[in-house]
Amino acid sequence: MNAFNFLIKLNAESTKLPGKLNLIPMRISVAQAAITKALTEYETTVKAAEEASGKDGDAKLGSFFVSSAKSYLTSAKQLMRRIRDKVPYSQGDRMMLGGGGGWMVEGSPPRLLRDYNQLIEGYNRGAHI
Repeated sequence: MNAFNFLIKLNAESTKLPGKLNLIPMRISVAQAAITKALTEYETTVKAAEEASGKDGDAKLGSFFVSSAKSYLTSAKQLMRRIRDKVPYSQGDRMMLGGGGGWMVEGSPPRLLRDYNQLIEGYNRGAHI
């Protein structure tokens, strides 16, 4: 299982654990090095794709797809920082996480999942849109 699949699996499991989000850092810290490496590779890929887009007469990648890729990267980094620095969720954040508004909390698994879904949606629409 690669690091991003691990994050997505973790996201899916966290939605089943209302009120138990404090378990996530313990479970992810084991794979933190692998996830950090995967994030670095993903960031390099996103930057390379953005720079190569439209060069030498090639088709230009769509802005929706590129912005979704950047949003996913940002959300993944925010989640990793929260876990690495052991930053707890505030009471307001916990209320949003428990009430279906978790995608609004920076550095949360539901936000990462939302950005991942938007990235996939952008790809499925066509990377040129």
